[in-house]
Amino acid sequence: YSLSYETCHEGTYDDAVSTACLACPVGKFNDADNQEACRPCVKGTFAATEGMVDCQPADKGRFVNETQSTVQYKCPLGHFAGHTGMLACDECRAGSVAPKEGQSKCTLCATGKFQLLQAELTCGDCGVGKYANTLGTKECATCPTGRTASGTGSVNCLQCGFGKFADVANNKCTDCDAGKFAQNKGQVACDNCLAGWSQPATGEGRCVQCTTGKF
Repeated sequence: YSLSYETCHEGTYDDAVSTACLACPVGKFNDADNQEACRPCVKGTFAATEGMVDCQPADKGRFVNETQSTVQYKCPLGHFAGHTGMLACDECRAGSVAPKEGQSKCTLCATGKFQLLQAELTCGDCGVGKYANTLGTKECATCPTGRTASGTGSVNCLQCGFGKFADVANNKCTDCDAGKFAQNKGQVACDNCLAGWSQPATGEGRCVQCTTGKF
């Protein structure tokens, strides 16, 4: 029995048995009149309600990896979907993370932090002696000669001042010992006082000349 006397419009169909036009079920659609069946939604789209004229593309941050879907799914942690109608979510690149589900974009690691791997949830602090002064750093850089970073999560390295030297072994600026001096910033070692000069104190930027009768 066909509904030859009635037009079944878009979003409905004529199954040749029923006495009335039927709404397309969820997961399917119909964009033409007088059809005998509705078509399934393709991957990347879904139909959550009956009587759909077209399927809805997955939102940003969501995906649909199956046909005839009635729902869309959130991107998992560490992933994102930057466009609508995605069949699958992309992994966050190194230097960025997605700490929550359903993200449309990844978050760049802040300065002082890094992430070497893909599809991660959090960024880590730069270690002692290293720094990151740009967003989205994959790997922290080692402090240049004459500079140190004594703590973790450093954005830049500290240049050692007068009377100090960059103690690479301990990642800090250390005072020059007595009898030595550092007259320039950023020195990697202290200099010995010359003959006829001395420095009884530590952490000094210059030596003092011995008085007459002393050496």
